[in-house]
Amino acid sequence: MPLPPLSPPASLAHRAWAWLVTVPVFSALMGILLAGNALQMASLVLRPLASGRWFRAVNTWTAGFWWGLCVVLAQRIHGCRVVLTGDPLPEAEDAIVVANHQQMADIPVLMALA
Repeated sequence: MPLPPLSPPASLAHRAWAWLVTVPVFSALMGILLAGNALQMASLVLRPLASGRWFRAVNTWTAGFWWGLCVVLAQRIHGCRVVLTGDPLPEAEDAIVVANHQQMADIPVLMALA
């Protein structure tokens, strides 16, 4: 069952508060993203000097940190949660997830499931 569309903010004060919260969070996220990108580029430059294992470890950590941060923010700021329906899932077993991914906002929710 689809959800109804979100209603616009009720007042100008509510919109101003939303901007006051959004701008610092967006700025912090962009700073982290740029620092992570710089770290990945540095690992690419240093790859011939270091092992491939180190290169993969740096890039895996950077990607994991970024996507983990996106999941935490989606859960804490926006209150996203994963609701499983259907048959119960067995613990500690592999599974194939088929998702009707339609927007970029779906990605942190799918990562929370992982």
